[in-house]
Amino acid sequence: MLKVAVRLALTFSLVLASVSIMASIKNPFLVGDPASWTTAVDWASKLKVLPGETEGLELDLSQFSSLAHTRLMFRNGTHPTCLKQADRNRLVVEYNADDTKYLDEASRYRPEKAQYDSTTTTKENQATVHAWYQRLYTRWEALEDWRKRRVTQLAGFKNLDLEIQSEYDRAYSEFSSDADRFNRIAERTIKIADLDTQLGALTAKMKIDRRSLDDYQRTVPGFHDDVEKMAEKAEEARNESREKSIDALIGLALDGAIQQANTRETISRTKLLQVKQTLISNGIKPSDAKKVLEGWLETKDTVKTIRHTKDMYERLGRLKEVASTYSSYDQHKYMEAAATCLAMFVKTPLLKLAVTNFDVYANLMYAGLSYKLASERVRQFDTLSEAELRAVASLSNIYVKHIKAHKELKKQRDDLAASPIE
Repeated sequence: MLKVAVRLALTFSLVLASVSIMASIKNPFLVGDPASWTTAVDWASKLKVLPGETEGLELDLSQFSSLAHTRLMFRNGTHPTCLKQADRNRLVVEYNADDTKYLDEASRYRPEKAQYDSTTTTKENQATVHAWYQRLYTRWEALEDWRKRRVTQLAGFKNLDLEIQSEYDRAYSEFSSDADRFNRIAERTIKIADLDTQLGALTAKMKIDRRSLDDYQRTVPGFHDDVEKMAEKAEEARNESREKSIDALIGLALDGAIQQANTRETISRTKLLQVKQTLISNGIKPSDAKKVLEGWLETKDTVKTIRHTKDMYERLGRLKEVASTYSSYDQHKYMEAAATCLAMFVKTPLLKLAVTNFDVYANLMYAGLSYKLASERVRQFDTLSEAELRAVASLSNIYVKHIKAHKELKKQRDDLAASPIE
């Protein structure tokens, strides 16, 4: 019975003897690059052509170099995870060599065991068979220990393979995410560099604007400073101040003209015709022009109710009242028409300035100047010819345009630079 039990045990164990490693590890960096890396290469090529002093450029290129180095290590096998896989592969080679030895030993054991199983025990050979059994049993124990050790090694390899594959997948995912983040940073850097280029160009234009305005420094000292203050004020505040200042100009001029007017001073047909042409050319609505001219707009004859200059002043006052019900754009047209008409009869520095270019007058009024400084500016401008006034107006408007554009670009640049990169 003992002999049979031993035979069964040996046979059962040998069925489980042969094992092998089937798992395969994939290095994703050798399979292909993530799309974010391809994009990163394109951004890096754009960064490399930027001026060396570009803000953030050195750091951005350093991040790209770090990404490139990580990718290279995974591709040439020098990364710690690759080294771990290489060490694992060496152990697998040793395991497989040991497997070959194990199978060879098992193959030599089986025939001898089969021969032992087929031998009949007699009194004559009992001692020999027993000794034979002891040798076979010792060999079986060695093979069984060997098998168990290999099963333990195999389980260790499976766990190691999962660990290495996990490291590869995690590294590849992090590499792709880092490349994405680099792309966002690089895009921001390039946008900032573009804004810096635009700001530099505007700064150069603003210097030219100031030099051009400096030509009028002797006549109107500090005017470009007025323009800069005006450009810094919010658009809504400027428009509101503009209309108030123009309204005040027309009101004061009308009140002064009416008070000083000679009640007997007649108005000529030529003057009335000039008023009519001025109203029409300035875009005054026909219905409103009729209110000023009281029907004379549609007839060749002079209206009897407009006989004196003072009457005309009062009619222009009506135009001012009508304008107050319209939009800011229309108010501007109506006030300009009123100022131009009034200037035909009244000669003052303010009206000369307003008629030549409303924007110049408005600049003075809403640039934040005190009454004393504004008055001084008006006296200074009164020394300029109309051609010079137009030149100053044109230059100041261009300067304002450049200042506003510079301010907006600077805000965009600062906001972009301060925006966090997730």
